[in-house]
Amino acid sequence: MANTENHLKSLLGTLCGQFQHKKLEVNWPKTKVLKMGPGSSTIIQWDILEIDGRLLGTIEETNIYKYLGVKLGRSSLISHHMRGTLTNTLRKVGLIKAMARSAPDRRRVADVLWRQWAKPAILYATEVLPLPTTWIQRIERQQNKMARWILGTSPQASSAGAHGELGWHSIKGEIMKRKLVYYGKILRMDDSRWPRQVMLETIDRNSSTTWRKNIHNALQELGQQGITCPGKNWAKQVKMQWKRWEQAQWRSAVSHDQRLQCYPKARISKKANYLTWGYTLSGFTKMRLGDLPDDQVCKLCSQHISSQTQHILIDCPILDPARTPLYKAFLKESDDENTTSTDKMKAVLGFEELHHVRSVNRLYTLWARTWEEANKSGAQKTQ
Repeated sequence: MANTENHLKSLLGTLCGQFQHKKLEVNWPKTKVLKMGPGSSTIIQWDILEIDGRLLGTIEETNIYKYLGVKLGRSSLISHHMRGTLTNTLRKVGLIKAMARSAPDRRRVADVLWRQWAKPAILYATEVLPLPTTWIQRIERQQNKMARWILGTSPQASSAGAHGELGWHSIKGEIMKRKLVYYGKILRMDDSRWPRQVMLETIDRNSSTTWRKNIHNALQELGQQGITCPGKNWAKQVKMQWKRWEQAQWRSAVSHDQRLQCYPKARISKKANYLTWGYTLSGFTKMRLGDLPDDQVCKLCSQHISSQTQHILIDCPILDPARTPLYKAFLKESDDENTTSTDKMKAVLGFEELHHVRSVNRLYTLWARTWEEANKSGAQKTQ
């Protein structure tokens, strides 16, 4: 990096000298200059001359320059990179869906591709970039859509429940963790290192940069009192605080979502067991997430409904022939005078044995088919 035009020419001369010493040649067409700051609106060409005046090559100025995978712009430093990342996110979501549809286990393939391929690429360099909240929220929405697609739920299904089923963490939390881990590395750097010099200069000038605000907000969110040692244990402390923060945020979201009153899972850290079996059990998932229509009267038996989940699993007489003896035995064992209906539903939906999960999935499938037929016949009568 150069501060003035003459300084840049001096650096380019040093570069040419080193290349000639090593018997190498500079690829001039691929070498670009990106100016930032006052007086950078005028675009010019830079002629690199030998000592005897012979032209070695010409360097053109550019409005956008890609450095280590990040697109930097002349006027808005990282806006090009953020727009490109959003576009690539949509493209990756489409590719994951296309590849997973033809796989024997759609859920597993899509889950692995998102966690190990798409998400790391999307979050590349987020630890060093000053990111606005709106960009993070847009990426978060794409992750929520991906989670619902993997689970086979409706677009209105609870994102907190979907994250709980898959064991996914939020985009916001991942970015905060990455920034604080990198911040700890800068704190341990020698004063001669360029990243540390930049940070010390912003502190000396009392510059309120977006990146410093991101670091301050991350420390406040994750709990600054839990991250105290800028030594080798810094990253470990950050990750511990991040896991606690993710768990607290997820529990808060679950407790405030009416659809998740019967959700049985208590932690977000691991994927639900039934998702690893390789079976398509989207009905069981929808029951756990409360992804059901909000009807006041059952269209199968015409009874009034207080809880759609409880009505399908226990109360609806039309579905009683589909309840297996093992399923009924489990319901009888879980029935207790001191057990509330919500606790009972959590026990029914939290028992992840294959025969039981298939029984619940079968009940949902039968109910959904009959419900759709009732809707169609009702629409025909109206016409």
